[in-house]
Amino acid sequence: MKFSKDYRSRYGKVNSCPACSFNAKQVYGFNNPNSILEIHHIVPLKYFSKRKKTKENDVTFLCPNCHRAIHKMMAEDQLKTISIKEFKKNIK
Repeated sequence: MKFSKDYRSRYGKVNSCPACSFNAKQVYGFNNPNSILEIHHIVPLKYFSKRKKTKENDVTFLCPNCHRAIHKMMAEDQLKTISIKEFKKNIK
């Protein structure tokens, strides 16, 4: 999980979900709102035939709700990936 730790250190200034703008500091008062964000693989690893080294542009942060929702939407629509921009269109 070294990648995850390095990614969090490098992008630690990201404090809100890029999909829904949820900010844990504003809602819960967390000192480090980034700590609640999850790292989302834009293209899930199951679609690669062999183990692939994850790069920074392969992932993004999402809040737990958006992370769950984007995977559910991809599964229901049988999509390999969905952009954050497309996902945001479905947020009401």
